[in-house]
Order: sequence, then C-alpha cells, then structure tokens
Amino acid sequence: MTYKNILVVLNNHGSNHPALDKSALIARIEKKVRITLFMPVFDFTLEIASLASATERKSMLEKVISSKKEELKSEVSAFMYDPDTVIEYKVTWNRSPETAIFSEIESNSYDLIIKNTAPAGVGAGVLFTPDDWQLLRSSDLPVMLVKEHEWPVNGNIILALTFSQNHAQKRQNVRLYRHAQMLSKLTASQIHLVNAVPQLDMGIATLDMPGFVPGMFAEAVHQSNKLLIDEFVKQHPIPEDHIHILDGIPEDVICEQAKKLNSLAVIMGTVGRDGLSGAILGNTAEQIVDNINCDLFVVRNRI
Repeated sequence: MTYKNILVVLNNHGSNHPALDKSALIARIEKKVRITLFMPVFDFTLEIASLASATERKSMLEKVISSKKEELKSEVSAFMYDPDTVIEYKVTWNRSPETAIFSEIESNSYDLIIKNTAPAGVGAGVLFTPDDWQLLRSSDLPVMLVKEHEWPVNGNIILALTFSQNHAQKRQNVRLYRHAQMLSKLTASQIHLVNAVPQLDMGIATLDMPGFVPGMFAEAVHQSNKLLIDEFVKQHPIPEDHIHILDGIPEDVICEQAKKLNSLAVIMGTVGRDGLSGAILGNTAEQIVDNINCDLFVVRNRI
C-alpha cells in the first residue's frame, strides 16, 4: 500500500495550512508523489456584484482564481517538498465546497485525501464545515483530517478496531491495519491497538432475569474480544503491551488513550449515516475529531 496520488483540500481562508506540512512529509519519504492542492472558493459579494455582465463576471472569477493559485504557490515554497514531487494547483469557484470536493474525487484516482480541520475546543463541532462531515460520512477514499500540531518523533499511532465474527468487519480491520503500517513507516511510530468495550447499563432489565450476574456478562464480553484480538494479532503482529482492551464508550476511550500516549494520529473505520439521524447524531469519528489534539485517519467501512 502506497500514497502516490494525494488530494490536499485547503480552506479558503488564512495562510496556515497544516495539511501542506503533512503532505510534504509524506512526499519526502514516499518519493515521486503527485500532490493536487485543491481549494474551492466562493464570495457571495463578488457573485452579486458580477451579475450585471457575463463577460465581466468571467473576468473577475478568472482573476480571483489566478490570484488564489499564486497565493498557494507562494505558500508551498515554504514547505520542503521532495524535488521529485509533482504539484498541481486547482482552484474552483463553487458555492458548495463539498460538491466541488466530491466532483474532484470522482474525476481522479486518488489514494488519500488530506484536509485541514476546524479549530478544536468548545463548540468545535459547530465550527466544522459541511465538507468535513461529508468526507467522513461519504468518502470511499481514506481521509486524514489534520490539526495544527507537529508529528512527534518516534510517536504513537492508535489503531481503533471493533472486533466481531462478521467477515466484512474482519476485512475492514485488515485494511485499517495496513493503513496503520503505512503511516507507521512514514513517521517511524509505534502502533497501539485500542478496543473499547461499551459498559452495558442493565438497569431494570436484570430484575426479570434470575441468576443473571452483570459482572460475569462483562467478563464474557472481554474474553470474546480477547479471543478475536488474539486471532487478529497472530496474522498482524502487535506487541502485547501495545494492546489496550478498555471498558467505556469508544469515543471516550479513544480520546483518553490518544492523550495518554501522545499520539500523532488515530486510525479508525466509520459508517456513514444519511438523513435526519446523520444530521443529529453524527458518528463516533465525528465526535472523536472534536476532542483529540492529533490527526484523525478515517477509512469508511464497506459493510
């Protein structure tokens, strides 16, 4: 598995683009990488002002796009891209960034998408743009959402896996492991497998189940997970002291481990939601990216 054709999605504001830094690092190690720097732009004021004349509108849009490309070229010069890296600049005028991004994805064979995230902190979920959320929910390509932090030397990567007897889930875990291996090679980092076992609130339901012992049930869940993890590790070696099976809600467990291990990235799968449930509930990956101070590498489940 390699990342030779990377789409870097940049925000149309500010000049601090951590995605450029991460793509430059990958390009220096991978060698002969093609980087497409993609920026959707739109200015409603300009759109209104240019309605009077189609010719004038076209001229103004061309000037905006040309200016943005020159800005990007100026910013890229500050990053240490490998000399063999091919860099293409694409700026497109579109009032819907997510539409522009998916149109670009569909028209090219990319291996990886790298995108800046909104600032973390209180209310960070509200600050995320629709294209951040849509990429997590709908992209069939792996997506790396990056924040403003440097990858620590000899750092750690959290590989957050869910285990079951489902064959599709097993295949997904293998895909995630391969991406973790690739990122580990690129960053000289250690892989830590994290498996969260949600604590079941038995509540009143246990009253109608004579002889039922919640503690024994929880232990059985742990044992089942441990057997599946042992089976996985036989084929995909991870040191025993790098395997963490922990009780708790997945997003809480993963965020705590990311902080504890000073991780450079969390790698996990995600299942997209559509309709009202997707708008209101979000998913684990979306909740995690709000609360970690490291990058989130997401591969959509094909289940």
